[in-house]
Amino acid sequence: MSREILDRMKAIRKEIDNEPRKITVSKIGKDGADIDIYVWPVTTKDYQKILRETDRIDAAVLSIILRSKNEDGKQIFSANERSELINLFGPKFILKLASEINKDLNNLDDETGIEVLGN
Repeated sequence: MSREILDRMKAIRKEIDNEPRKITVSKIGKDGADIDIYVWPVTTKDYQKILRETDRIDAAVLSIILRSKNEDGKQIFSANERSELINLFGPKFILKLASEINKDLNNLDDETGIEVLGN
């Protein structure tokens, strides 16, 4: 029975992962063009990593690294580029971008559509 439930949960997660949210960021693409960043629902593992950060800027940059993906779902930035991202942009830009990326985390409605009912 538990295998059936886990398999169904995996199928639901796969459906969710196929629906990214697109964010357009101006002027940082090639030759000053706009770029699109795709944001998929955050995994619990990545969310825990972000929450462990005690510094607001570090947490924002980690969010950008973990959640910014291209249209194919591949990460745009690597963890090795963390300090470069911090040094390239001011805190306002980093916090604004991270805020837009993490907008879905401010809404506690579950993206699965599964309801947990209490008595």
